[in-house]
Parts: sequence; C-alpha cells; structure tokens
Amino acid sequence: MKKLILFCITCLLTTNLIRSQDSSIKDYLDSYIGVNAKPYVQPLADLFASNLNTGIWEWSNFDKKFFIRFKLQGMVSFPSTSMRTFQGTTTGDFRPQQTVTVPTIIGDPGEILIHGEDTTFYVFAGGYNLKRMTLGTPQLTVGGFLNSEVSVRFLSFSLGEDIGRVRFIGLGFRHSLTGYFDHPPFDFSVGYFYHHITASTYLYSDQSLITAHVGKSGKVFSGQLMVGYQTSHSKIHYNYQDADFNYDVNLYLNNNNPWIMEANVGLRLGPVFASAAVSYARHATVTIGGGLYL
Repeated sequence: MKKLILFCITCLLTTNLIRSQDSSIKDYLDSYIGVNAKPYVQPLADLFASNLNTGIWEWSNFDKKFFIRFKLQGMVSFPSTSMRTFQGTTTGDFRPQQTVTVPTIIGDPGEILIHGEDTTFYVFAGGYNLKRMTLGTPQLTVGGFLNSEVSVRFLSFSLGEDIGRVRFIGLGFRHSLTGYFDHPPFDFSVGYFYHHITASTYLYSDQSLITAHVGKSGKVFSGQLMVGYQTSHSKIHYNYQDADFNYDVNLYLNNNNPWIMEANVGLRLGPVFASAAVSYARHATVTIGGGLYL
C-alpha cells in the first residue's frame, strides 16, 4: 500500500509534489481497506481523466497538404471542494458504527478520530492537501490525408525499484466534417483519443474520449469549442500486511465526470505555434503548450 500511495502522490508526471506527512502512511492503512478504499482514492480517477483529455487538439481546421505538429504541453487541474471529502464509515469490530465526513486522498491532512465504546477509537486517514495536479506530455500529430489527423503520445520513466517503470501511451484520431458542406461558416470535426497507463503491477488504466468540435481558424489564429464524453477504467492493486494478516486488495475505479467541455485557442507564427485551453468536467483544467508546425 505504501508503494501505491507513493505512486498516487507522484501522479505520473506531476511537478508539484504533494506535501509530506509527519506520520507514516502505514498509520492510516485501515482507511484503504474495505468500503472506504474506493471513495478515498476516487478523486484521482476524476482528475486524471479530465487532465489528460484537455487541450489534445489545438487547431480547428486541417491543412489539405501533409503536415506535422509536435508540441510539449502542461496541464493543471484544480480539484473542486466536493472532491476533498467523502462519507466514511467505521468498519470491523468498532462500535457503534458511524458515518462521518472525512478527507479524501487529496483532502485536508489531519486525520479524523472517532470515539467508540469504552476507550476505543477509529482513525480515518488524512489527505495530502492537493491544491492542483500538474501533468505534462509530448505529442506528435500527423495529418493532411482523407481530411483526418492522427496524434500519438508516449512517455516512459522510472519511479525507482519500489514501483518500477511507468508507461504512458496515447493514440487519437480526428476527422474533419467541414468538407462535407458548401461554404460552411465554421470548422466542424469529430475525434477519439485513447490513453493507457501502467505502473508495474500496481496500476492499469484505460481512458477514452469521444469529441465534437466547432471552431474557426486561419493561417495565424485558431479558436474552437469542444464537447466530449470521457471514460476511465482503472485497476489499482496493492498488498497490505499487518501483524496477523496479509491482504491482496484490488480497487476498480471509473471516473465520475463523463462530460467535459473545452474552449481552446492556437497561435501560429511560421513553423512555431502555441496553444492554450480551459476545460470543465465538475472541476477546471487549464493547459498551455507549444511546439513546431511543419
């Protein structure tokens, strides 16, 4: 479990390491077993989905000739207040059973102590007080054929011997609908993007995004609006040991924020371009990127 938490707080490519705790995470493991495990970690699934799916396509129209775009992009998601808490339930032999509002993994750092019968008490883990999640990725887009473009993302890096290698790959396709209309006032397109993330045996995540776009662009400037439907299916596996038992735990998480809306702009000056976008999927995400347009 300690390895899982290390992975979660690293957040793949995050550059804002989450604040550390004075206590060992092993002091709070009871909150990660049983009914409290999934709602505690759930905000990470929601944040990852919208973070990765923001700012993928930065230009509203497609050049008819062959083109290549290569960019580096940073994405920052800001958790909403509701993502910082959940309704935790005391488990095991603790009496009387109680349900209280407690921090999620991104919530306030202070643990919650619940007093039971006699001198017993139940401890809910604190969170890591995550104010924002910052990820980054390179992306290569190739287009100019059949009114379409294909985009690829790939990154592989090590988080040390405890977790091993993290692999991140994305593949997307977008098709322009503008050519099917006579003198359309705007650019129209539809797209699909798939992400797959693995971290040794601890995490497997598959994420999909289906999009519809409307926008307007010229040689220098582009602006567009996007509406998308996103799904995220993640399996988190860890092993927990205490003095008496050895637990194999599997968490299956789906995102709770399927709809995403985005506005983005692009600026092209010769072979260089820059882009920016903001999205909303029950919380906000902002992206900025730049690269070469050849």
